[in-house]
Amino acid sequence: MIRGARADLPVLLFVPGSPGGSELRAMRERLAALEQRFVVVTMDRRGGARSFGALDPTPTFTVANETRNVLDVTEYLRTRFRRDKILLVAHSGGTIGATLAVQESPGYFAAYVGVGQVADPTASDRTQYADTLAWARAHGDGELVARLTQVGPPPYTNIYGYEPMILNEDRVYGTDNGDALIENAEAPELGALEKVHVLSGFLDSFDAYYPRVRSIDFKSQVPALGVPVYFVAGDREVPARVRDLGLWNAVLKAPRKELVTLKNAGHRSMFDQPAAFVALMERIRDAS
Repeated sequence: MIRGARADLPVLLFVPGSPGGSELRAMRERLAALEQRFVVVTMDRRGGARSFGALDPTPTFTVANETRNVLDVTEYLRTRFRRDKILLVAHSGGTIGATLAVQESPGYFAAYVGVGQVADPTASDRTQYADTLAWARAHGDGELVARLTQVGPPPYTNIYGYEPMILNEDRVYGTDNGDALIENAEAPELGALEKVHVLSGFLDSFDAYYPRVRSIDFKSQVPALGVPVYFVAGDREVPARVRDLGLWNAVLKAPRKELVTLKNAGHRSMFDQPAAFVALMERIRDAS
């Protein structure tokens, strides 16, 4: 989806968070103000919504492939809009391929913005598992305790191990992320079957892709990025993710780096606080 007030505005590419992710409706409705300042390009990640047909063959659904997808779209946009550089924004799991794309081809990008940035997913998931188990015990949720005990700590080989943590994240941390799939499944840009694939694409893509990120640890794998870097976190983000991002950010070398916390926001902080996020993007644009 490509939207903007004028074709000569700076180009912003947004990479959604979840495997098979689609954020067409959320980007158009909640961050419409960006379209007055940028040509806003929102891609569906492989395996989701309009890209569901690209799910197979799943053996090629790798971190390297996700990185290449970001670079392919970037190259297309640089050619179409005759830009040397674009601004790259990614969310959550989409930050993995986006970060590695910036590492591989820094000359393509004016700046990189990681929202809910992933740094060490296995370490973060293990702490979230412990948090969820402690919460379930404290609140007398025997069924959740039993499910978590049965699957044991992550990482897991399929989505079903992660399911108890995913479904209970809002309860444990007091966030409100659970309606994201439903919201984007109602995007009018999508046909009936594509709307179904917002949910089925998430399930199938998560199952195929997420186990392959278990070895990601940007502290050692990405010691430097050759562009200005901005990390955005909500103040109600899962604490382990913020901790692991902080550990990476402390050693990361970049021409400029900044960690921004949005108040009253969770994992999808740019959608929770759109005005604050738009103001930040204006500042980043002016500095680039």
